[in-house]
Amino acid sequence: MTSWPNSAAAATLSASRRAVVGKPGNILPGTGNFGASAGHELDVTMATGTGRGDTALWQAAAVGDHDAFGQLFERHSTAVYNYLFRRTSDWSMAEDLTAAVFLQAWRRRTDVTFDLDSARPRLLGVARLLLRNATRARMRAARVVRLRAAISRLPRQQGEAIELCVYSGLPGT
Repeated sequence: MTSWPNSAAAATLSASRRAVVGKPGNILPGTGNFGASAGHELDVTMATGTGRGDTALWQAAAVGDHDAFGQLFERHSTAVYNYLFRRTSDWSMAEDLTAAVFLQAWRRRTDVTFDLDSARPRLLGVARLLLRNATRARMRAARVVRLRAAISRLPRQQGEAIELCVYSGLPGT
């Protein structure tokens, strides 16, 4: 068993710093996939590469610095997207939820402070909550579809009576 990082992985990391796999044409030359499955991006960019930490960027964004928030987005959007994609297995839903995470982060940027110099735990926590809400909404929608299908199989008068009780709030007596 080799230890991580082994010399080949370390050379690849230092040469490219980032590996993208999944969509055709997105594999960078010489990066390999580092064991990631198709559709995932492995971001190995160091957070200190820009010289400003997340706390400083967040504070700048809180007073309206759009570029600072853009740097936070660039720094953490891949991790948020990958987290959501692994849990949904749906490119479109992961993209939509990633956008929603950063929209919520922008809207709540003045209300948040960090104990450590990383916005990633906060962003992943928001992603988890939004994913939970989206999953619940999909489950409710599926129940409504099943209910409507069941009602449609009933005789017309019984179906109308149930629809009145269920959708209009009329008592069932």
